[in-house]
Amino acid sequence: MIKSSICFICLLAVSVGCSSHLALMQDDSQHHSLAVDEMRMELSDLKHQVSNTQVELQILDEKVKVQDKTVSKAKGSSLPDLSSLERRLSQIERQQEKVHAEIKQLSQFATQTSSALSQYRSQIVKLEEAISAHRQNIDDLSQVKSTLSSISASLKGEQSTSTTTYKVRAGDSLEKIARINKVSVESIKKANTISQNKILIGQELIIPDADTH
Repeated sequence: MIKSSICFICLLAVSVGCSSHLALMQDDSQHHSLAVDEMRMELSDLKHQVSNTQVELQILDEKVKVQDKTVSKAKGSSLPDLSSLERRLSQIERQQEKVHAEIKQLSQFATQTSSALSQYRSQIVKLEEAISAHRQNIDDLSQVKSTLSSISASLKGEQSTSTTTYKVRAGDSLEKIARINKVSVESIKKANTISQNKILIGQELIIPDADTH
C-alpha cells in the first residue's frame, strides 16, 4: 500500500512537470510563429522595393537610349552653329554620366536587397523547422501525460479489476472506440482522466465496464 502511494506521488509530480514543460514549449512555438510572420512581412516589403528599383532602372535605360539617339543625330547633322552643338553634346554627355551613376547605384541596391531576401528565406526555413520540432515535442509530451494520467488513475483504484485497455489505431476516434466497446465517450474520458476528444495513434486507453441502462 505504501509503495503504491509513493508511486502515485512520483507519477503525479512527473505529470505536473510534463504539463509545465508542455506549456513552455507551446509558448516558444507561438514566439517562433510570430517571428516568422514578421520576417514574411519584411520580405514582402523588400520584394516591393526590388520591383520599384527594376521599374526605375527601365525608365533610366529608356532615357539613355533617347539621349544616345539625340547624340547620334546631332553628330551626323551639319548645323552651321558648331559651338552651340558642342555645348549641347557636352550637356547630354554630362546627363548620361549622371544617369549611368544612378543606374550603378540602383544596381548595387538591388544586389543588396536580393542578398537580404536570401538571408530572410534561410532564417524562415530554420524557424519553421524549429516550430515543427516543438510541435512534435508537444505531441510527445501530451502522449506521456495521458499515459501517466492513466497509470495514476489505476493506482488510485478508480478503475475496477475487470476493465480492459484499447490501443488507438489510425482512423480511430473516441466516438468509434466507445461504440465498439458499448460505453459512452464520457466514461472513457473519465476513466483516462482526459478532458478533450483528441487521441494519439498508439495511445493505450482504459475501457471501463459497459454502460448499463
